[in-house]
Amino acid sequence: MRNNLFLTPTLCIALFAVCCIPPAAAQDLQADMKAFGQAWQDAYNRADIAGLMALYADEVAIVNPQDGSSQTVTKQQIEAQFVREFQEADRHIVINGETAEALSDGKVRVTGKF
Repeated sequence: MRNNLFLTPTLCIALFAVCCIPPAAAQDLQADMKAFGQAWQDAYNRADIAGLMALYADEVAIVNPQDGSSQTVTKQQIEAQFVREFQEADRHIVINGETAEALSDGKVRVTGKF
């Protein structure tokens, strides 16, 4: 049975959300976001909540890929969800094919599959 993440079905912070990060040079953006995705995946697969939380801003906009709706969640809400998830079941995720796009407001949109 496939376990769903709080953020990945509507697409993650980590990765499928609109992330707030400092602007990066275009040539470095893909590499930076791939490294970010790898760090997130590794921390998640270790059930390392502190490692995951180090990757999040205080507030994160989560964007639903199906309808484009978004909601803002706090770092504390995200942490509480990870605590619940890791208590419920042994989790593992593999992230493939992420791409990054710099947006005009200084944010970065990252999409991929898991």
